[in-house]
Amino acid sequence: MDIPFIKMHSSGNDYILLDFTKILKNRDGLLSYSFISPASARRFGVGSDGVIAVMMSDGADAEIRTFLSDGREEFLNSNALICASKFLYEEKNLRKDFINILTKAGVKKTSPFGNGIIMNSCEVEVGKADFSFFGDIPIKKSGKIRYEDSSLDFSFVSLGDLYGVVFCDDISCVNTEKIALTLSRKVALRANMDTVIVQNTDMGTVKMRFVKSGCGEIFSCATGACCAIAADVKKKTYKKDVYIPVETIGGDLHVRCDGEYNLSVIGECEKIYDGIYEWNI
Repeated sequence: MDIPFIKMHSSGNDYILLDFTKILKNRDGLLSYSFISPASARRFGVGSDGVIAVMMSDGADAEIRTFLSDGREEFLNSNALICASKFLYEEKNLRKDFINILTKAGVKKTSPFGNGIIMNSCEVEVGKADFSFFGDIPIKKSGKIRYEDSSLDFSFVSLGDLYGVVFCDDISCVNTEKIALTLSRKVALRANMDTVIVQNTDMGTVKMRFVKSGCGEIFSCATGACCAIAADVKKKTYKKDVYIPVETIGGDLHVRCDGEYNLSVIGECEKIYDGIYEWNI
């Protein structure tokens, strides 16, 4: 079965975008591990960090569902929202100041920055950071972990999905997956947790690296960046209500956290190509 798709990325997070307004058959199969995993494989498939399905919605301009490359569905993916906004703006002629997109985390408002034809970047209203409620997971909200000869501070922040934010002096040479594993073992975590490794600089820019549970290190994670900035603001490292530049492997983001810990993020997006994936069902 030939599956049409669009390859996109937002700050290095790359996706296979499926237009479910045109794909009418085998939808459940396309949102299953049997399609997502082989299609996302770097050497044997299209290659992606995950899959975005865009569909019609009665209560919003569109609905998206997002899946990691291992087939798990995400609660909220801000990079995917940026990609979906570009798709709606350019491919569906939704040239609006605000686009409302339904996600598992509710309706999210995005603000495209474009010239009426092309959208180069977008701001997403991500939601309110939660420092206290992690479902039925009995964990410490903050503390320290040992990494090699260092003691690193950590905090937990939730935006629906749980993120562990770890602070260190230099993120350029650390083993990010080892830090993520150490953190999960430290708190005996029995649930999926993504990890953000953060380096605050004297220049006002925050450097970050990201580890997705079950997928390894990725180039960018806008939702994780929001959680990390919320933790920084709570620690009074940075001020509220200003856009804080975030440097990731895949590109730059700008995150704002208000006095109530409501978060928004600005990120860039690029369409890479249109393609056809031959799916052997």
